[in-house]
Amino acid sequence: MPEPKIWRITIEQGATGASFIPGSLTINLNDSVFWANKTPNHHQPAPDNGTPNQWVSQPIPPGGQSPQVVFDSATPAANPYHCATHPGSPTEKGVITVNAGN
Repeated sequence: MPEPKIWRITIEQGATGASFIPGSLTINLNDSVFWANKTPNHHQPAPDNGTPNQWVSQPIPPGGQSPQVVFDSATPAANPYHCATHPGSPTEKGVITVNAGN
């Protein structure tokens, strides 16, 4: 099994609103992800099929970053997510796909 990696997703402000960059990320089981907020607003990444604080316990302030989220017990599959602070935003969505383990 490869060494776990740490992945960064930035939250960036665009012409039509904030977005997660990259919007789609494929990782391996036991890898970690953190979000870096590059916008002037608070954001809170949350799984579509979970609670708002399941990954990030508090909204990420402007210029801040979240703690690392380790995908160690995730079912290998696509994990769609959104911003719990802005749940109706059409641009604040993403997918983290977890590979079974290579």
